[in-house]
Parts: sequence; structure tokens; C-alpha cells
Amino acid sequence: MSVTNENTLPSRVEDTEGQDRDCGDISNRNIKVSSNDPNGFDGDNDGIGCESDDDNSNENSGTSPIGVMGESPDNDCLFDPSLPKCAPDESGDCPEGFNMNEDEQCFPKHNGCPDGYHSVDDDETGRCISDSKGCPEGMIFRSDGKTCGYKEQLCQENSDLEGCTQTPETCDPSYQDHCIKPSDTDLDCNWDGKVQDDEIPDKDFPVGKSDPHGFDGDNDGIGCETNGERGNGNNNGNNDNDDNDNGNGNNDDDHSNNNIIVPSNSCEDITDTVDLSSEQIDPEEVRIIAFFDNCDLDSASLQLNLIQNDDLKLVAANLDDGLSDAVEVEMNQVEQSKSNSNILYEATITDNQDGRDLDTGETKTLNNVNGIVLWNNDEDEPIEFADNNFVEANINFFN
Repeated sequence: MSVTNENTLPSRVEDTEGQDRDCGDISNRNIKVSSNDPNGFDGDNDGIGCESDDDNSNENSGTSPIGVMGESPDNDCLFDPSLPKCAPDESGDCPEGFNMNEDEQCFPKHNGCPDGYHSVDDDETGRCISDSKGCPEGMIFRSDGKTCGYKEQLCQENSDLEGCTQTPETCDPSYQDHCIKPSDTDLDCNWDGKVQDDEIPDKDFPVGKSDPHGFDGDNDGIGCETNGERGNGNNNGNNDNDDNDNGNGNNDDDHSNNNIIVPSNSCEDITDTVDLSSEQIDPEEVRIIAFFDNCDLDSASLQLNLIQNDDLKLVAANLDDGLSDAVEVEMNQVEQSKSNSNILYEATITDNQDGRDLDTGETKTLNNVNGIVLWNNDEDEPIEFADNNFVEANINFFN
């Protein structure tokens, strides 16, 4: 009897030395074999000797049996320890190289199941199971494919394992057709691409009757809608502007009025004003002025009354779940206010806008502009707007 330290099994050979035996001399079938097979049990070199459906297994092919079944515990006990021959001897002991399982049956000691077989956590029988049978219900293979563990625990440790999928327990039941992770705090939509702990990046997802986070601002069944009234989480001002005239006689509900300029579904030209009073932009953050995702911009003429700050930049952007691409737009000074703190600028933005790349500093053309943004380029200090700061935009779209 020998015991190996690799993925091989102990051998039990009775009276085989000096003899050339074939499968007709033994009653056992489907025996695991290793690299030495003097009796030629494995005729097709597939690692299984004396296969029940193998007519050529008596031929000498140069590989040897790992184990030959007898009337006492042998290698078959690794795959089915419940066999009668896997019982201990009269003294209640297992042979050398064998352990006893919880059923008081013997099975071979091993450092892992052979190829094509695996073990299962908390299976005290010690058996190796064919990979073709898979893992028991509620269990999945570990990444090495050699052992089965409990799915819930393994998926928490490695969600990329095969069989790990999002379950209803990991999603807020209020949003049944879209998975939003449960949160004890109020969550907001995110519009600048820099998602905070209390924000979600999701856009345009279905919302049912229950909407505890207020993602569906206009109650049309779509949460965090990119072309409509913003849901909860609009960090750019107060949504309650229904009675606030924008100074241009334009109080169309399709516009955002002092919040974010959004065109109507018909993409009609817009003249609108965004009031920046008492707002601020945190370091390296943005303030979206206009967003027209489903409308094709022709040109936008802007008049901006802003505080004097070299870190405040006007940006033409292509917004796709955040500030995905952008260029700086030149602002031309028109006049300075009497307080010498606010300056009136003018600027023009087109669908194909030339400007300085915000990352590389090189000049480039940004195509398909769909957003107008103010950006705080400072790494440390916020930019605080004065009471009379605003951006007035006259935006034309291609019909």
C-alpha cells in the first residue's frame, strides 16, 4: 500500500507482481489508472481501466491501474465510500492510507480529487464526485473548479464566479424592473459623472408607484431622466420654479427655469436664463447649465454675468453619464460691473466646437456637443457666485 502527495490515489494490488493480468481476471470496472500500466487495463489511454464499455481494455498500452478492487477498502471508496468493501476491519480500523468518515466507512487519503472530480464543502463522506454532476443546490464551484462551496458566501467574496447573479435581496424592491442597491439614506441622481456615496449613476430607468428616493421628478414612470424634468438629486438648484419667470418672458414648463436648460421633445429653439445666485461649485466640480441629449445643436449664443475668477471655465461638453469629453470655450469680456467683482461675458458654442482639451491642454474639435457646463478648475477652493450672477442662453437646434 502506497500513499502519494499529489492528486493520485493509494494503490492496493493483490498478488499481481510477476503476473500479466487482464480485465477478465478481475471483476471490477472503471478503475482509475496512473502513468504505469503493465497489465494494460487502460486500452484507450483515457485514465480509466477496464471500462464497462471498452472492448480494448485488455490490451497492453503501457499504463497501470491506480487500484484494483478487492474485498477490502480500495480506491473505489474514494468515489463511493458507502460500498460494503469500504467498511473497516473487525477491529474497527481502516487500512493504512485510509481515513474513516462520519459513517464509519473508509476512504483513501488524498490531497485533492483527481482530474474530472471534485469535493464538496461539509461533505464528511470524503468522496470525490464527478464534475459532470456539478455542485449540489445552493453551491457553486470555486475558481479552481476542484471544490464546491456555498453560493451566497462565495459570491460575496467573488461576484465574478460562474453562477453568481444579482438576487432580489441585493436590489431595492421599490424598483422591480431595475436594480438599485438598497440604502438607508436618501439617494440622488448624478448629473456630473462624479458619483458620490449618496448618488446613483443610473439613467432613464423604469419607476413604479413606489419611488422612495424621488428619482421620477415628473411622475412619468422614468427615473433620472436625461431629457425631461430632473428627479431627486439635481445638485444644481431648486426644482420648484413653476412660478419663476426667467426674465425673458419665457416660463415654458419644458424648460428648467433657473436650474438646467432642457429643450422640449420637439427640439424647438430656446431662450432661457439660469440663475446662479447663492450657488457654488466645489473644487474640480461642474455646474451643468444646459443639456440637450436628444436634440441636435446648431449654435448657442451666451451672455454670462459671472464673478471674476480665473479658475471658472466655460465648457462645451459631450455628456454621457457624466462629463465624458469637453473643451474650454473662450469667453469674451463685454464690460465690468461697478463693483469690479462681476464681469459680463459673451460666448458662442456650436455643434462642432473648437477649444482647449481639458485633459491635455491641446486644441481640438469636439463633435456632437450636447451640454454647456461651468467648471471649477481649482483643486482646493470652491467658487461662490454673487446674487446677480446668471447665464442667459439663446439656443438653436437643427430641425
